[in-house]
Amino acid sequence: MKQKILQIVVLIILGAGAWYYLSHHEVPSNQPTTTDSTTAQTFSSDKLGVSFSYMPDQDGDGQPDTAAKEVNDKIYLYYTASPVEQGQWVQVFTKDPSQTLETAIQDKFLKNYSAKDCYVQDFNQFFTANGAPAQPQADNIAKAIIVYPLPTDDSQPFWQNASKCPVDYSLSNGQSYFLMDKNHPDKYFFFSIGQYGIVANLDKQQAWQDTFQVTK
Repeated sequence: MKQKILQIVVLIILGAGAWYYLSHHEVPSNQPTTTDSTTAQTFSSDKLGVSFSYMPDQDGDGQPDTAAKEVNDKIYLYYTASPVEQGQWVQVFTKDPSQTLETAIQDKFLKNYSAKDCYVQDFNQFFTANGAPAQPQADNIAKAIIVYPLPTDDSQPFWQNASKCPVDYSLSNGQSYFLMDKNHPDKYFFFSIGQYGIVANLDKQQAWQDTFQVTK
């Protein structure tokens, strides 16, 4: 039973990344859209020191339907027919450059949580521990997830113990993870992607988060 639950968890997270090509929800843009909405654009934030690609038109009707809004330490990627806060988002955090990603997450989010109920796990270690292949990852990138014990009864939702971990920053029924670029070790990011995708490049079939870069 537990193995079945673990397989469901992995499939949901992997599936959320694959849905971006089939979905037509949200995509970013820090600047006003002035170019062809069917052409991949670049979003950049000098303040947060990041950039990524996106398609302004997600549903293929030739009209821009997506946007992004930078609010303090977050960038919201949202479908313009919906409230900004209902979109996907990426948030930046600062840390001591000598800290590992796991240590930074532990210090920031888990000081008041029991290690039995809530802990940090390397992104690919989570997949391989649950019988799934590791995902391709550049050498300069580190990823991690805040996880919790899964139920042994497969009739129960795997996220039933999520309340014992930080709300919004733990394993969910969609994509949610932390990322650090080792070339910029003074900061790290949290991605809240959810169960739908955002097309970044139709030719390469990429999601926006796959094009994410730390620029400074």
